[in-house]
Amino acid sequence: VLKTMIKLSTLPQTLASMHYVDDSEAAPIIYMHEETEGYKREPAKMNKINVNMHDAREISDDFELDTHGFKLLKKQNEPNFNHLDSKQIEEEFYPECSNIVKKFSGCKRAFAFDHNVRDYALAKKHPNAYRPVKFAHNDYTEESAALRLSQLDPDKVYRDFSNFGFYNIWQPLLEPVVDTPLALINHNSIDVQDLIEISLLYKNRTGKILGIKHNLNHQWVYFSRMQRSEAIMIKCFDTRKSVKARFGIHGAFQSNSAPLNVSPRRSIEVRVIAFF
Repeated sequence: VLKTMIKLSTLPQTLASMHYVDDSEAAPIIYMHEETEGYKREPAKMNKINVNMHDAREISDDFELDTHGFKLLKKQNEPNFNHLDSKQIEEEFYPECSNIVKKFSGCKRAFAFDHNVRDYALAKKHPNAYRPVKFAHNDYTEESAALRLSQLDPDKVYRDFSNFGFYNIWQPLLEPVVDTPLALINHNSIDVQDLIEISLLYKNRTGKILGIKHNLNHQWVYFSRMQRSEAIMIKCFDTRKSVKARFGIHGAFQSNSAPLNVSPRRSIEVRVIAFF
């Protein structure tokens, strides 16, 4: 029997700040390129809110992709690649992530197409590394998912399939994860009226992701001290109307009680498209 509402009140909790899109925002924009001379811009207003993060490690097996929007995977292969070598990651890790998505989503076909390595310290000095994203978001909207599909499959090879979806495989590269862990909202605690489209403005294109406004009902969970042999599979989009969770809101957080001087979190997320 699938548990839709999970009892979190008995779990260990930590108070942490999470950034939400401010209630006043109607069409939030995040600028992804450097500011040019004489061009004043106002980025999206974010609201930093203290929320209870529930450590769901002891009930991790209760979470399912189609019900809650994410799943903790254990006993995975530990990443064994140079984290700054994109070519090696594409050749060695992408096929593994595609297989993981096939196994846990039940899709017929899957292929990985993109990734990000995140490490706050590394991001300052290396173009192949990025900072953790500290606001609540989902990687796709209906519109941007359809656009990404058309870019990945220009020849419409996959029109034989009736549905598609996007998943992220998020895995630590250093263990245990103490600094800025990944947190996720139980999908059943999300009110769709709180969702809002965010435009990401790059120099030559505009991307769209899903943001969310704060709601006291949000059930935030994380899995403490994640190891390299574990991964979180996040559903980022799903065209199947029959499933309950069609996306998964997530973001990195800093616990208010986190120890100082811990090494920066280093992780990788690989994006995979799946066909049903």
